[in-house]
Amino acid sequence: MTKTIKFSENVYTTVCPGCGFGCGVYLRELMPEGENHILNIDYRKPSPVNEGKLCRFGVKLPEYFEQTEYNSDSFETGLNEKHMEAIKKAADALKGVKSSEIALVSAGNTTNEEHMAFINLGKTLNTPVNTCVNHVYKDIGKLHVYTSGNVSYSEIENAKKIYLFVNPYVSYPLLTRRLVHAKRKGAEIVYFGLKKLPIACKNVKTKPCESLYEVDEFKPDSETVIISDITPYTNSKRISEIVEIANPEKTEAKLLFMKPFVNSTGAGHLSRHSKQKTIQNIIKGIEDGTIRVLFCLDTDIINMCLNPEVENVLKKVETLIVMSSTITPICEIADVLIETEPFYKKEGTVVNSERRIIPMSSTLDNPIRAGFNQINEIIKAVGGNAKSFEDTKEEILSEFGIEKVDEFKIPEVSIKKYDVEKVSDKLEVCCPADEPDTNAKFIYELNPFMWHNRKDENDYIEISPEFISEIKLIKGHTADINCACKSINKTLRYKPTDMENGYIFSQKKQPFAKAPVAKVNIKPTPLVKKQ
Repeated sequence: MTKTIKFSENVYTTVCPGCGFGCGVYLRELMPEGENHILNIDYRKPSPVNEGKLCRFGVKLPEYFEQTEYNSDSFETGLNEKHMEAIKKAADALKGVKSSEIALVSAGNTTNEEHMAFINLGKTLNTPVNTCVNHVYKDIGKLHVYTSGNVSYSEIENAKKIYLFVNPYVSYPLLTRRLVHAKRKGAEIVYFGLKKLPIACKNVKTKPCESLYEVDEFKPDSETVIISDITPYTNSKRISEIVEIANPEKTEAKLLFMKPFVNSTGAGHLSRHSKQKTIQNIIKGIEDGTIRVLFCLDTDIINMCLNPEVENVLKKVETLIVMSSTITPICEIADVLIETEPFYKKEGTVVNSERRIIPMSSTLDNPIRAGFNQINEIIKAVGGNAKSFEDTKEEILSEFGIEKVDEFKIPEVSIKKYDVEKVSDKLEVCCPADEPDTNAKFIYELNPFMWHNRKDENDYIEISPEFISEIKLIKGHTADINCACKSINKTLRYKPTDMENGYIFSQKKQPFAKAPVAKVNIKPTPLVKKQ
C-alpha cells in the first residue's frame, strides 16, 4: 500500500548571500509531516540582477544552508526561553561597561532592517556600528561620494571601454557574464593587475603599490566604465587615484565598486555618518583592554581578519556577543550566542553593488523577523526605545531617498561637487622591506565565498611557469612557503598560471600572510626518501 505523506511548502523570494552582486533566487522549503524540511532551489528569472543565472556557490545554496543553519528551535518570533536568556545576558554585559568600551560590528551580512535596528541599539548605547570598510572612506575623504556607483550591471554590456581592477572569475563570477556580453558587442576590456585574464583584450601589468599616475594605459574618458572593489583589504590609495583620475565631473567616466558581502552597500550607506573603528583598531582595543564588549551581528571576524592569531585575541575580550544566522567559527568562542533565522527566511531589503534595493519576502502569513525582534528586545533591555518593523522600513526608504522599494529601478545617486583630495597613504605589507631571504610577494586574491566557511579545493597557490622553473619546484609536488620573519611556514600545492614572475596568488587566507600583500620565501618541499 502506498503511504501518503502530508507536507506543507513555503516559498522564499530571497538573495544569494555569497557576495554583494545581489543575485535573486527562490528557495522552496518542503516540510513533510514528521520529517526534517527539504530545501530546493528555483531559478528566479525575473530578477533584474542575474536573470535566473547563478554561480557555483549559488547553485549549492540548499546544501550551504542545510550545513550552516540552526535546527534546534522555532524562530516564529525569535523570543523563546532560550533566546530571552541570551538576550538578557547580552543586555547585562552592554549595561555593565562604558559606551567607549563597546564595539558593535555589522559588515553587511544581513538585511537593512536588522542593520538599522542595530544602529538604533548603537544610538541607545552611544556607540557606532562598525562596517569593516570604513577605513577606505576615512582615507579617501570627500572622494567617498563617488563610490556609491553611477553605473548599472546592464550598462556594462553596452560600454565601449571597460577598465577592470578585479578578477571576476574569482571574486564576482556573475560579473563575467556581463563582460562576455560587452566583449561580444565590441567593448575593449583592459585588465590592470598581475595576471593575464582570458576575457581581457589587453592586460596591463600593474603592481599593488604602483601609482596609477605612472600607468600610461589608464586614461579614462566618457566611454569608459571602471570596475574595482571595496573590501576590508582595499588599498585606499588605489581607490582614491581611480576616482581622482577618472573624476566623473571632468571625464564623464562611469564607476562601479563591487562589494564583498550581500548587503555591504546598504550597511555602508546606513552607517555612513558614524565615526567608526577599523577591524585593526578593534583588535588592538581588545588587546589593550579598552574594548571590553564586542557584539558582532552576522559578522565573523575570524573568517575576515588576516591575522592568524585573531581567534586567540577575541578570547581575551570580557564578553563576546554573537548574533548569527549561520554556524561559523566565531560562534564557537562566543560568550553569548543569539541564534537567528537563516538568511533566506529573513524579510526586508538588501542593496547590491550597483545600488539596487532588492526586497526579500516569503509566502508565510506571519513573517519570522527573528533577528529584528531580538535586537529590539536588547534595545528595550538596555533602556532604549525600539522601533517597529514598519517604522524602520520607512526610515530606510528616507535614507535612500525613495518612496517605495522597486528592484527594477536603481535610485539616483546624489553626487555633490567636492574638491578632489590627494591621499598619500601606502599599502601595508606584512614584513619590512629590508627583511632578508625573501624571493616572492604573496597576494591574497579575495574570494568572498570563502568567508562562508565553505569547504573547497582552493588551498593552493598560483605561480607563473617561469617562476616555477626559476625556483626549481618539482612537477606534481608541493612548495614550502614562509613569511619573511620565518615564524610561520606552510606546505601548499601549486598551479601554473599566466601571470607576473616573483608573485604568488591564493584565493584562501594563509597563516604566513598578515596583510593582503606579504613578502615570503618559497622553495620546493624537500623530498622524503622511502625506507
